[in-house]
Amino acid sequence: MNKKVPVIRKGEFKSYLKPGIATGAIFGVLGFFANMGGSSSLKSAILAGFVGFFFMLFIFIGIGFFSEEYFKRKQRLKKMHAKKYTFLHENNFSIHPDLYFEGIYRDYFFNVFPLTKISRKKKNINYVLIETFYSSNNPEEIITKEKQLSSSYFIGDLVFDNHCVEFIPREYEFPDFKECFDGVIRILSEENFNPISKEEWEKLYKK
Repeated sequence: MNKKVPVIRKGEFKSYLKPGIATGAIFGVLGFFANMGGSSSLKSAILAGFVGFFFMLFIFIGIGFFSEEYFKRKQRLKKMHAKKYTFLHENNFSIHPDLYFEGIYRDYFFNVFPLTKISRKKKNINYVLIETFYSSNNPEEIITKEKQLSSSYFIGDLVFDNHCVEFIPREYEFPDFKECFDGVIRILSEENFNPISKEEWEKLYKK
């Protein structure tokens, strides 16, 4: 059973709080000095400084944090339980805290990234990017082989590089994940590319 992913990621509040305090302090100091002198009293200058500080803190926490780390993440999590991802859930893929799917299918480790192309004039396009990792028994030939294999296939345009293959399915909005996974595994098997875990890939090949 998949572990439930929290809407708000652990430790993310601090990533908004620290710059909020720093920026608030700058605006607070500017507000203080901008109201010093002339007919303004010290009390008015201090008040202006506090207003500047708490205004920027509100922007970072009240708007930035809750918008990005709660409302938008909540919407994305809801979409990740849509019918189009049923195959992934049925095959025990889990949802990473950074909101993408990861799991093992026929011994190969797959990542599936739900992405959105923002369009100002037309409707936004939702699609997925699929990637999996492999090793080779002939490491000296891998670079040449990857260049040769990077091409257009029936499941999409596959890009092989650094023991990783990634592609956007042709039916990108409603992909047939079984067809995509089986298709890329067949290509990898024909080339004698062996499955490796994400941890192994990161240890051995990640740049």
